[in-house]
Amino acid sequence: MSELALLYMKRNNVTDRERLKVGYIYKNCEQVCNSQLPMNADRSVASRYSSSRPLTEEEIQSFFAVREGMIEKAVEQCRPVLLQNIDGEMKGVWLLAQIDHWDSEKERLIFLTEHSIISLKYDFISLRLLDYCRISLKQLDGVITGKIEYPENSFMPKIHKAVHYLRDRFSYHFRSSPQAESQADTDMFSKRNQNGVCCFWNSREQLPFLKKWNPWSRDIPWITLTSHPLVQQDGHRKTNYDIDNFSKTLVELLESKKMCEIKYQPVIIENYLGLVSAFHNANHFGYFKSHGKVSF
Repeated sequence: MSELALLYMKRNNVTDRERLKVGYIYKNCEQVCNSQLPMNADRSVASRYSSSRPLTEEEIQSFFAVREGMIEKAVEQCRPVLLQNIDGEMKGVWLLAQIDHWDSEKERLIFLTEHSIISLKYDFISLRLLDYCRISLKQLDGVITGKIEYPENSFMPKIHKAVHYLRDRFSYHFRSSPQAESQADTDMFSKRNQNGVCCFWNSREQLPFLKKWNPWSRDIPWITLTSHPLVQQDGHRKTNYDIDNFSKTLVELLESKKMCEIKYQPVIIENYLGLVSAFHNANHFGYFKSHGKVSF
């Protein structure tokens, strides 16, 4: 059993009976990691796997952005970054997840204007704008829209399955009912068809070694976006959290201006053994939400 799990149990006073349950979970996760995942031989990629279990009402309410009027307030506070002579008319606002070059998801407010894409890091806890990045549509070389996938020899699909399965089993064993535990067994082999959009410039040049291995690098010649975890609520898709809605609006805007090439193909995330990003994404550390006693 990993040192991380042992530390978790020690700090949370896990009983001997619960330790046995955890041992059982780890055994199941080992089976998951050793299982065969379907590969797409023609495209030499593997699908991005994660738990497709819908968020519970408690999990939904843990996101600060879902509180009444929160997004509207964020938009109004961030509106001053818009420059009429540079950005032009506002076309839409979304709350999405931005995937960085280390495959870590981060909550971002997205402004799409007549001439720009503006990605804003807004703190929904302290209610203030922390940072933003403006991307001119004129500088784009192309846009890729499609399923988010990994290279064929990446271990990430198996790692994602194991981490999500372990997280859900911890949650079900310690907080939920036997019915929820049964659902976790089903979710272990669930596949979420996660769509994404990648906008790139400078022909998406290869990153230098130091920049590629620096998780805090900012000068990355592309931006990759996907749906926010809150996209699925009450059995309905919420358009302001939906990457497909953003993609449709962006493609229509670019096609009307004939500004760059649009490709309908998989969005490849070059991550081969990202244990840190898998743990980060499974626990939603890139979102402004309640994480027990700690918020990020």
